[in-house]
Amino acid sequence: MLDRAIAEERRGEPELHLAAAICIRAWHDLGTCRGVGMALGPIPVTAIFAWCELEGFDREATMILRDVVRTADNERAEREASRQRLKNLTGGR
Repeated sequence: MLDRAIAEERRGEPELHLAAAICIRAWHDLGTCRGVGMALGPIPVTAIFAWCELEGFDREATMILRDVVRTADNERAEREASRQRLKNLTGGR
């Protein structure tokens, strides 16, 4: 019954390309490796390399995933910085 409900919910979603799915899973899995301080830091490259080794990736796939994770991290950091600037301009509203 639950499987049917999930399938029904996902029926309208576009099919996710395998490579995109792997990148998304890696970024979420590796998010727990970030340094935490005044703001979330980037995912350490050593964590990316360890994840890729565990998954059996070759060097080329590892370098591609490193670049994708770094890009996603940079975009997240830019969004957070924009939100903070807006918050500062509006007095925290």
